[in-house]
Formats: sequence, C-alpha cells, structure tokens
Amino acid sequence: MNGTASPNEVLNPSISFKEAVDIAEGDNKYEYRINGIEIPQGKNSFAITAENVKNLNVGIELLIFWTKSANAINGVATISQGSVPGGKYNIKIFGISSDNASSVNLTIKAASKITVDGEGHFEYRYSTSNLPTGIYILNIGDEIRTIQLLASKEKTDKEGLESPEVKNTPVPVATKKDESLFNRFMRLLGL
Repeated sequence: MNGTASPNEVLNPSISFKEAVDIAEGDNKYEYRINGIEIPQGKNSFAITAENVKNLNVGIELLIFWTKSANAINGVATISQGSVPGGKYNIKIFGISSDNASSVNLTIKAASKITVDGEGHFEYRYSTSNLPTGIYILNIGDEIRTIQLLASKEKTDKEGLESPEVKNTPVPVATKKDESLFNRFMRLLGL
C-alpha cells in the first residue's frame, strides 16, 4: 500500500470484522481460532469484544502462550492490548457464554499508525493471506468503507492455505464529498 498525504502526517488506519460463534446445545463454552496472523513491527493495537458471554479469554502464541482474561459486564467483555511485538501469532479466543446463549458475537479490531515522510509519501505492507474470509470495515480519518475478503482457489503453500481475494463492497454510510483521503487509503491497500 502506498499513497500521499500531508508531509509528516500521522495516519491511523484500523480494520475490524465480526464473527458469530455458535454454541453447541448443552454446552456453554465458545472458542474461535485464527492461526498465522502477522503483526507488523511498529505502533499497533487490537481489541476483541465478545457479546452474550460470562467471560472472555484471549490466548496468543508466538514463542510462548499467554492469556489475557476479562469478566463480562451485562454480557459483554472486552480485551485490548497495545504495542504488540511484531511476529506471526496463533490466536485463540474462548470462554463461557451467557446462560441460554445460542451464539457469541465477536468483534475484532486492529489499528496501527503510519507516519508520512517529509515529502508526503507513505508505504505500508500487510499480508491478508491468513486473515479469515468475511466482511471487513476499513476506517481512516473520517472515511469508512466495507470490503469483502474472499478465498481464492489457488493454494499458496505446501500446507494448502488459501490466499484471500479482496473485493470492494459498497456500504451505506455517510462519507465526506472530498474522498481524497479515502482514495489514498484504497491505493494504500492496492484496491
């Protein structure tokens, strides 16, 4: 991704997606895994919110496995973390659902900072190859867009992982008439 903006401007792009995790009848445990997620070096943060739960646990494995936990208030629990060291992570989101819940709604959001150089140029790269398919919300400045990440038919490695395809999907939100910042961000994403 590359583009232009005001020299030395700090851009704060974020991306989020939602996932509904079904609860097996007679069991109030939930679990969702995302493996091989690449976290780039630099300033970043993530937040995970679970609805219809008693608690939320987020286990992260890089070289060692560590877990952060939160109890729910009124059925909602959130865990956030900033300054995550760069690397490739396996993530396990799990816990106990609320009584009689048929599913748990997860919202996963990641944010970073990009500093534009003195000449007004920036470049940022991020692999989407291990991101789950689905609908993603991109936000930069006052602009919000929805994209759909689709799985392609081509295998990208010996383990049979699929390489996602990005598809721009219209979203019914109000946006500014001047779309220059959004267009720069879309160029940054290569869309």
